[in-house]
Parts: sequence; structure tokens; C-alpha cells
Amino acid sequence: MCRTALFAKRWDVAITAADEIKKLNKYDLMDNYEDVFKVAGNKEIIFSIAYKIPDMPHYFDRYFAPDGKQGIRRAVPTSELVDSYDMADGTPFSWSGSMANDP
Repeated sequence: MCRTALFAKRWDVAITAADEIKKLNKYDLMDNYEDVFKVAGNKEIIFSIAYKIPDMPHYFDRYFAPDGKQGIRRAVPTSELVDSYDMADGTPFSWSGSMANDP
């Protein structure tokens, strides 16, 4: 509900839905953003599907990896997603400079 309301720009509905999630006391932000991707079952993940070979295989990495080793590249991040991250040195992302030549 919260995510749908955000896309629909229904801020009041998004806030109410987010408040309901917070009241559950089940979820919380990780202290280190990098850990969101490294710590399985962390409290920041609200919805996840674990895959287990051979019972529940998936090919996400194969289909969405860059071209190269088995990568098929069926989807790429949007420029809005890329722009929302800072550079490694903490400065805002920019396509100028070295990124323009070798993103």
C-alpha cells in the first residue's frame, strides 16, 4: 500500500501505511547500508523470497547481470536510480568527468 501510494503521489496514504508498518516493531533500518545486501534476513527487508536450488531455483543473476560471463542483460537500472546514489567519495552522482567516458 505504501509503495503504491508513493507512486500515485498520495502522500497522506503513504504516510499512514508506513506508520502502520512501523507500529509492528518488526522492521528497522540497518546501521550500515551495505549490510542490507550482505546480511540475510535483516530487519530492513520487508518482503523477500529466498531461492534454494533445486527446490526453488531462479535465474535473476543470469538475466540481469551485465554482458559477459553468462549475463544476458534483460534489464538495466534507470538513470533515476543511478542518480539517487552518491559517488564513492561521497559527492553527488554526476555523469560528467570520468563517468562520461567509462560509466
